[in-house]
Amino acid sequence: MAVKKDLNAKSSLHIKIPDHISYIILAIAAIFGVYFVYALVLPVPIPNNLQINGQGNPNYLPQTQAPTLRPVPTPSIAPTVYTSKKLGVSFNYIADLGVEQVYVKEIGNRIYLYSGNQKPEEGKYVEVLLKERGDTLQQALQKKIQKDGLTQSCKATADSPQRNMTFVFDNGTYEVGYISALTTNPDAPYEVLWAQKKKCDPTYNGGLDYYLSDSKHSAKLLYFSIGQDNFVSNSGGWDNTVQFLD
Repeated sequence: MAVKKDLNAKSSLHIKIPDHISYIILAIAAIFGVYFVYALVLPVPIPNNLQINGQGNPNYLPQTQAPTLRPVPTPSIAPTVYTSKKLGVSFNYIADLGVEQVYVKEIGNRIYLYSGNQKPEEGKYVEVLLKERGDTLQQALQKKIQKDGLTQSCKATADSPQRNMTFVFDNGTYEVGYISALTTNPDAPYEVLWAQKKKCDPTYNGGLDYYLSDSKHSAKLLYFSIGQDNFVSNSGGWDNTVQFLD
């Protein structure tokens, strides 16, 4: 007996996939999905220093670590040592400053430092004076004031060097002293204060001046006239390197 086909029926093809193959396909799809999300949504930037130097480079530093700055050593200039056996002092100074030359000239009991466009007397100087061996620096300065008849106008002070005035060869025996004006009005005009200081010390030229003694050389007293600026050594000002000699 013949079988009659239903032309209106839809033919369908059913293919059954084994379960283990389905699991493999799903796993592969999941892996690609995670990679896609990671690559597009969560990109990981490569640090610039890693791109440039590479992690194997010894100069490589992670971005969160700042580089350590190392000071560039400044070449030191060898100082010139000046020694006066006659006056019993020595000091260091830089003779060649590049823009100018520094010269030294000894005249009498003074040693002058000056640049090429100056006369010696226009520069800085140290003057070597004498004092009684048993006197402290303040006593010696007070005697100087009395000798000059200025006890009503001037005063003497002395103390160990301050922190901003250190001396290379000081082993605790140096003492710094000053002669200043006795004034009842420290706010007086500059011209008045200058005249008062000049009266106490006729050689005063403005700026810094001071006296220096060394208890190991108690018969000697140094007076420094520095002014508003100073010549240098490799340890500050040239006067910071002064040494008393026997």
